[in-house]
Amino acid sequence: MVYSGVAVFLVLHGINSALPQPGADAQVGDMLNLSPAVVPPGAVESAVQARLVTDPWAKPGAVCALDESVMLKPGGVLTTMAVRPDGVMLAWNGGATAQGAAACPSSSQFLVSRNDYLQLYKIELPKGPTNPR
Repeated sequence: MVYSGVAVFLVLHGINSALPQPGADAQVGDMLNLSPAVVPPGAVESAVQARLVTDPWAKPGAVCALDESVMLKPGGVLTTMAVRPDGVMLAWNGGATAQGAAACPSSSQFLVSRNDYLQLYKIELPKGPTNPR
């Protein structure tokens, strides 16, 4: 019994260290916990445009907004569901994504551009020909 407990621990520890972390290249399963407790002081809050999608192969639909200043209040989690040539498909599990009619529906999936993905995940790329910022 002790050996099986040790084996389970080692397997789970190996899985945890192998989980993808948000990076410059979006990976399915990347998760971003949005809450006031995890945002560094002085961090710039982003507001980006998204397009609703129903699955990884769907055409982008209606436009909605992701406003971190609104999303941070109730908190929630953004999860990378798919990486597509036209952007990154994210799922939101949390409160409102913006104020009023611009908000994405609760528990929705949407497509954002790669640059907007990087902006939401606070990933800074070196300046150069592919990143003019």
